[in-house]
Amino acid sequence: MTNVINDDEVELYALLGLMVRNAADLEFRLQMLAEYLSQSPYAHLWIHGVSANDALRLIREIAKEHPRVIPPEREAFEDLAKRASQLLNRRHGYVHGAWSMDGAPPESTTYQAIRFTKGKREIRFDPLSKEDLRDLIQKLSTLTSEIMNWQMGLIKKINSEDERLREAKAKDQ
Repeated sequence: MTNVINDDEVELYALLGLMVRNAADLEFRLQMLAEYLSQSPYAHLWIHGVSANDALRLIREIAKEHPRVIPPEREAFEDLAKRASQLLNRRHGYVHGAWSMDGAPPESTTYQAIRFTKGKREIRFDPLSKEDLRDLIQKLSTLTSEIMNWQMGLIKKINSEDERLREAKAKDQ
């Protein structure tokens, strides 16, 4: 095994770094959303540092119970959460496990992640490619923006409702 990389691999590792950064940004935004939805001064005790899947689970549960998240908003978030879960699962092949070449001739070498997965005896092999990384990077970035837009829409709606209530209460006094 060698730690020397060729020029082609430099791009692969640069893409890996960008994908990890985008996935971390998505996880951070999910934690912020969970904290916002909970409106608890203690949210930092149970949300900061949890995995994205745990944050998604928490947000789904909070959204179901939150009195100001209406069914169409819940459904829209459920779609976002499903997509986030799928993308974060794709990420696992890149960040968990050992990378290996498939043994093809150098001009057609492809990479794969080799890892054990929880509860499974057999080793799992996931293909790795620059093309897939580019696609994953783009989808993580797009989804992060969509989740931020969903949260901003909810914030604007709640603030508008609160302002109308304050105005109505002021008129009644």
